[in-house]
Amino acid sequence: MTDSHEALLKRYLQLPERLEVAIAGLSNSELDLTKGEGWSIRQYVHHTVEGKLMWQIFLRAIAGRDGIEFPIAWYFDLTQEEWAQRWTYDKHTIEPTLVLFRSSTRALVEMLRKIPPEAWEHNGRVT
Repeated sequence: MTDSHEALLKRYLQLPERLEVAIAGLSNSELDLTKGEGWSIRQYVHHTVEGKLMWQIFLRAIAGRDGIEFPIAWYFDLTQEEWAQRWTYDKHTIEPTLVLFRSSTRALVEMLRKIPPEAWEHNGRVT
């Protein structure tokens, strides 16, 4: 792992805290504010964290196998709004999602700090 990789991981580790700071002190009604259209803050938080979880799986797979492809047509079969409804982004609380984000981010960084140097040269492709 190079110094630039370590710098990237340190910045990545800041993401959960930056999200938590951005929404700190917001009430449930403020988290659910939509201004009449679009997603609420609550929905964006859940979408952001779940999206990061998908990409974390991809990064883990790439670290283990160079040139891997990820067929995710299943995901693109529905709109973002449909996924948000099916995954009830508007109904569940923020706290467990934030804990998951912080924990999964730390776990990924821990793994990436220990992979063989050549794994940093691997790549993958979403299809």
